[in-house]
Amino acid sequence: MRCLRLATSGVVLIVSVLLCLTINYPAYGQWGDGVYRVSESLQWGPFHDVQIVDNYAYCSMGYGLEIFNVSTPAQITLHSTFALPGITEGIHVSEGYAYLAGGTAGIQVLDVTDNSQPIFQGEKDTPGYAWECIKSGAHLYVADGSGGLQVVNVVSPSIPYIVGSLNEQELGGWARDLHIESSLLYLAAENGGLKIVSVATPSQPYVIGEGYNTDGTALGIAKVDTIVYLADGHEGVLIIGVSDPLHPNLISQWNTDGIARDIKVMDDYAYVADDENGLVILDVGDPEIPHEVANLDTTGIAVGLDIYATTLFLANDDQGLASIWIANPAAPVMLDTYSLIGSVSSVWVHEDIALAARGNTGQLTFLDVNDPYDPQFISEIDLSANVVDVYYDRSVCISAHEEDGVYFTDISTPSLPYELSHFDTDGEATGLAVRDTCLYVADGDGGLLVLNITDPEYPEYLADLPMSGQAKGIFFSNDTAYVSQWDAGVALVNTHQPNAPYLLVEYDTPGLARQCVSDGSYIYVADGYAGMTVLLEDLVVAQFDTSGSVWDIKIDGNTAFLAADDGGFYAIDVTYPFMLTYQASYRTPGVAKGLFLNGEDIYIADQFDLGIYRLGTASIKPGYSFQLPGSFELTAYPNPFNAVVSINVDIPFSEKTELNVYNVHGQRLDQLFLGRLDRGAHRFLWDAESYPSGVYMINVIAGKSATTRKVILQK
Repeated sequence: MRCLRLATSGVVLIVSVLLCLTINYPAYGQWGDGVYRVSESLQWGPFHDVQIVDNYAYCSMGYGLEIFNVSTPAQITLHSTFALPGITEGIHVSEGYAYLAGGTAGIQVLDVTDNSQPIFQGEKDTPGYAWECIKSGAHLYVADGSGGLQVVNVVSPSIPYIVGSLNEQELGGWARDLHIESSLLYLAAENGGLKIVSVATPSQPYVIGEGYNTDGTALGIAKVDTIVYLADGHEGVLIIGVSDPLHPNLISQWNTDGIARDIKVMDDYAYVADDENGLVILDVGDPEIPHEVANLDTTGIAVGLDIYATTLFLANDDQGLASIWIANPAAPVMLDTYSLIGSVSSVWVHEDIALAARGNTGQLTFLDVNDPYDPQFISEIDLSANVVDVYYDRSVCISAHEEDGVYFTDISTPSLPYELSHFDTDGEATGLAVRDTCLYVADGDGGLLVLNITDPEYPEYLADLPMSGQAKGIFFSNDTAYVSQWDAGVALVNTHQPNAPYLLVEYDTPGLARQCVSDGSYIYVADGYAGMTVLLEDLVVAQFDTSGSVWDIKIDGNTAFLAADDGGFYAIDVTYPFMLTYQASYRTPGVAKGLFLNGEDIYIADQFDLGIYRLGTASIKPGYSFQLPGSFELTAYPNPFNAVVSINVDIPFSEKTELNVYNVHGQRLDQLFLGRLDRGAHRFLWDAESYPSGVYMINVIAGKSATTRKVILQK
């Protein structure tokens, strides 16, 4: 329970109200609740794994799936994408379905029968961190890190469910990679080395024998005939005989210079993804005396690989996908690479043009979003690293680049942007706001900086104002600048005279203030780990906790939109600022750090892409399939009512539930129920005979979710 403080007629009231609403995503649900995806573009992410199927490379990315046409290996072309929450680590494609090991998100299934438009089918969270998966028959076997081995029934791809498992203790280490052959599963178990598991009865897997413990960290595995090839981290490659699965024996070992992460064997050669050491090729024609025949520096971090005919495809982490000619294993040749530029850290939309700041690459990308379902690339310009915020003003794009200050770019012709000027600031420029002909820069330790930009080609210094904390963001209301200053809360600054700004007042917040907005009375703060904080002058009147740290906030009417780090974004009803109500949410693929509202479109600057979303569940773009999380319903009838109102609560799970009635000042009038409710519908009556006519709030809290309904008493 939180103590909520209200200022009413000079009297501070203490109202006990539960305001921390943490939205949990059920394992069986999609990641959108009351929100649907319009489009996701400008994808970026590290390449973790690759599988080649019929001239297509299916790549697990930091954010989901990328499919490439590799029919001409020297010319890799992007075919389609599908963004997913979680860090996608491994992939297995079988019979028209792509099974993705999604790290903390567990297992996700896509229909790739038409691989130009993958369709989401289902997902199943797993207890650990899903690194890799492989399908055999009706079951998907998941190397689930600390969760051990998980066996998932995927007969119905839309409803996968766990039928068996082996825990970390039984395996002796975290499960990382696997190979299946008949009823035996060969598993790389990190510190546990090689484990061999019987899956004759998939619901009852068990370890046979002692396996083979290694000195390194078993990360990748391949098997040919009666030999297992183990990528053993810093110990290189181990070649292990398994003709007797109960008693595996070490045949030989080859120490690579890097960290052996993945391995494939074809003919008499073993191909090793060796981390920063690139691609290592070993001659294993005689498994007792392996030797290196080639080493190719891939300039990235070699993580995963697959082979198709005479071409090896390498998942090269941040450096993308590489195609390598291996017809002569002793002389591999790089054919082509495909990489994606950096993450989206901020976005601004003007008319039909979206301006996206691309993080550490220092690029600005311009998109035509006339059709938000199909954003089209216009142009891009390279400026300076660490571009974290972007602003549009009079055909000029202004961008904040942390240590490198502020850049001005002419975009009067979006297809031909060019740099106008650059102003180096003393601190770290992270936030921008324009008022009249002045630019206000949140400049970190440099405080608030004011520039005259009457002529953006020649910006002029006007003033600076030191702040108590690090200036991160700026919001204007008339002549007052609300400066979010990290661990020092929010400062209100008078800017009536831009060349002489002065501090009015400071309000501390519980978290780390990154951005804020104000309606003139209340201040709504993107308050980092503390979620959204609502201030009435120096009083914290409400908070909303999210599953991620809140970085940005915008308000449209009575709805606040939050960019909540790895929690995605939230829509919160702020009709009554002292009693916040969850409205909708969407778990974006990566870390959500910025947002922009453009009509009904919600633009999210995400670690792994630029996403466009809308509230509601109708008019979903064909090709996307959504199964929304379970939620509870709260209805009241009749409404308006005379004296007694019937309140109906329907919850999807048995939960501890609290049902209260509040007035519009946030004072609790009656508690109608406190205890555990079974799943299903429940009816309560509120007799308001002793209360005057007016508006009242019915609030229900079930587990970690809550909602509120307004009722009107008319006598």
